[in-house]
Amino acid sequence: MTKRLLVTGVTGFVGSPCLQALLAGDFDEIHAVSRGAAGRPAHPRLYWHSADLRDEAAGARLIAEIRPTHLFHAAWIATPGVYLSSPENGVWAKATIALVRAFAGQGGRRFLGVGSSAEYGPSGEPCAEDATPVAPVSPYGAAKAEAWAEIQEIGRAQ
Repeated sequence: MTKRLLVTGVTGFVGSPCLQALLAGDFDEIHAVSRGAAGRPAHPRLYWHSADLRDEAAGARLIAEIRPTHLFHAAWIATPGVYLSSPENGVWAKATIALVRAFAGQGGRRFLGVGSSAEYGPSGEPCAEDATPVAPVSPYGAAKAEAWAEIQEIGRAQ
C-alpha cells in the first residue's frame, strides 16, 4: 500500500520545519497544500497543491483527489496580534472538522493535528494533555478545543 501524506499549513510557523522532517521519512508521496506559490521547495516525492482550506468544499475535493492515507494538519490562522481573537478561528474549526470527516470518509488511516496551549485555562502548573482541564479563554483556544472534541468523535466512530 502506498503511504500518501497530505500536509497542510506547510508554509507556516509549524508546518514549514515539519515538512523538512517529513521529507526525510518513509512516505511514498507527500502532498503539500498552500494558498500561494511562495516557499515551495522541490523534492522527488513532494507534490504541491493550491487550495484555500477555509473553503470546506475545496478541502473535500483535495482529499478526494489525493486520497491520502495520512493527514498532518497544521493550517490555521496564526497572524501575530490577530489570531487570538479573530472570527476566522470559527471558520478554521468548521473547515478542519470537514477536512477530517472527508479524510475519514475515504479511508484515511492516521490523522495528526496541531493543537495549542490556548485550549487549556491559565495555570501555574505544567500542562498535561490527558489531565489538564480544557478551559480556553480566547476564541482561538475555543475553536481549537471545539475542533479537537469533534475530531475525537470522528475517530471513535471509525
